[in-house]
Amino acid sequence: MILLKRRAQVVVAAVLLIALYVMSILVMVYQAHAVFLQTRSPVAREVVASITGDFQRALAAMLAVATRAYFNYSRFSDLTGRFSNFGMSYYNRHNFTVARQVAKTFLEYWRQSVTKAYAEYGIQVSYSLERLDVSQYLNRSRAVYDLMKGYWYLPASGSYAYAKLRMNLTRLGLYNWESDVFVGLTVRVYRTPIRYYNSTNGNVSLTINVLFDRGEYYGNLLAKGWVEIYYPEKVGSTYTGRWLKATIKDVRYDGMGNYTVTFEPYVDVLTDPLTGQQYVPVMVVVSDERGILVEASAYNYIGFAVQKKTPSTLYYYDSSGKLQSVGRPTQTPFEVYTLEMSSNLSLYWLGNKLQSTVNLPPFPVMPIKQIRVNVSSDGKKGTLQLRPIQYENWTAVSWHNLQIRLPVGLSDPQMDFVAGTLFNTTLVFQVQFSARNIIKQISLNSTCCCGGATTWTPVRSTSQRG
Repeated sequence: MILLKRRAQVVVAAVLLIALYVMSILVMVYQAHAVFLQTRSPVAREVVASITGDFQRALAAMLAVATRAYFNYSRFSDLTGRFSNFGMSYYNRHNFTVARQVAKTFLEYWRQSVTKAYAEYGIQVSYSLERLDVSQYLNRSRAVYDLMKGYWYLPASGSYAYAKLRMNLTRLGLYNWESDVFVGLTVRVYRTPIRYYNSTNGNVSLTINVLFDRGEYYGNLLAKGWVEIYYPEKVGSTYTGRWLKATIKDVRYDGMGNYTVTFEPYVDVLTDPLTGQQYVPVMVVVSDERGILVEASAYNYIGFAVQKKTPSTLYYYDSSGKLQSVGRPTQTPFEVYTLEMSSNLSLYWLGNKLQSTVNLPPFPVMPIKQIRVNVSSDGKKGTLQLRPIQYENWTAVSWHNLQIRLPVGLSDPQMDFVAGTLFNTTLVFQVQFSARNIIKQISLNSTCCCGGATTWTPVRSTSQRG
């Protein structure tokens, strides 16, 4: 009996010793794991932050290349020319598809470089192209997708790039890390207030708002960025279609991303035919220190009305000398006029220049492919719809001592819509008067964004045709 008790005591003691031993091992393992986590976490955070920041800088650099090439390839050729081996060229300067391919090629080089630089951490890095809504910055429904987008030539314009970065750090035990990387620059041109100082020498002031990335106020325009103003050349009372760089006299930061820009010379104030608001027809170009560039306009469209002067009743004398009349039918679906509108805002029909009673703002300097034409079907704004359009090159020739205009071919849609030395780019579109009681149609000429689709349009110059 005593022997059994001693054996039981030995078993209990052995179990206690084993339990204490296991517990001590668990404590040691926990302490080792805690030390590992304490030493690993800062390293992992630093590596992730470093790679994410570097990817954001690479994305911003590619957006800078794309936007600067789109705005003026030759002026920034020291930057854009470095990517000629990737496909960037002067001919492709207005092609965001090419710019995206250049960016993707560069980002692949970046990915390989990062993989080599952080190989000791067992890094696996990639990115995916996602869709991100940017409507809150532009006050209209827009999104950035397929890496980058540019929405320009409107009072609220922006340049954006977005991708989702993914990485694993296998030797640090970090897997499936994702980061939304977004870079952008937004510019808003306010129509009011417009201020004139010393109107004799023509100083004009307007207010712009500049935001970067996710709507953060950009306060470094004076120190690190820059702004330029362009105004339309005018001879007498007619715009020539050329744009000139204004002289900026002062730029004042008003807080919350707002700047008051004072420039000269004097620019005539125009009135929006749809809203009645006044504005100065200028283009505003802004760049931040990263090189991302945005071009915005002070107006959304060029609008005018096309008014017909064909009679509803035709009077004639029959063979007996009696006065007769023929009335036009109520429905006239085949009454369609083909119009030509040149870059200097001249409107032609069958070779005859039409008279305009309204002073139209000029077309901004933009690629031909950006322009869209909307025409009403019953003379009201509610029926404005996108219409087919053709871009043509026209020239003037002397024929029997007469100067006549002739089409010489189709325009390159990637080229700017400006008057050239040999040809004048012309928009050819049709206006339909489907009923006898419709005597006026509204036409809006608008723009499309440089990275996808937008619209820019003409309303309310009354152009009469007979």
